[in-house]
Amino acid sequence: MKKVFLTILTFLVLTLGVNSQTSAVLNPVLISKDTTQQIKNINKICQNIKNNINSYLKIEIFKDSLSYRNVYLKDNVLQLVKVMYTENNIEKNVDWYFLDEQLICAESVWISLETKKTVDNIKCYFNNLHMIAWIDDNKYIDYKSTEFKARETQLVDYSKRIWVNAMKK
Repeated sequence: MKKVFLTILTFLVLTLGVNSQTSAVLNPVLISKDTTQQIKNINKICQNIKNNINSYLKIEIFKDSLSYRNVYLKDNVLQLVKVMYTENNIEKNVDWYFLDEQLICAESVWISLETKKTVDNIKCYFNNLHMIAWIDDNKYIDYKSTEFKARETQLVDYSKRIWVNAMKK
């Protein structure tokens, strides 16, 4: 009887833990179920690009000892722009993922060159040139905030310039 009770109790605790994590992700104030599904779909596309990067045409736009900018094309269609630069002993890696000539994800990972630890990790997701989610160090930024709207405008404008410049090469 004790084993059955402990098994049921363990199951309930694990279920509550999983549900509390899920509800944090699906918090209707910060993100909807539809947006969660869009993020999953975008993550699959980004992972597919990463997995197949060696089969894409790589164009080196710029490279020096502290930085580079590479463009990746599949059948003459922009898939990814990878940027790395070093500043103040921080390696800053930014990946811009595209689908159908539009930005779908921008991911920024900054790593301390001293400690080799991530000091900043930001991911922004887009649908039809609208930012649908901004995750900063695993925390969702409220889509109603002024900061969110300003970031959306900046990234969408910059992504258009990146796309134009990448397609000139």
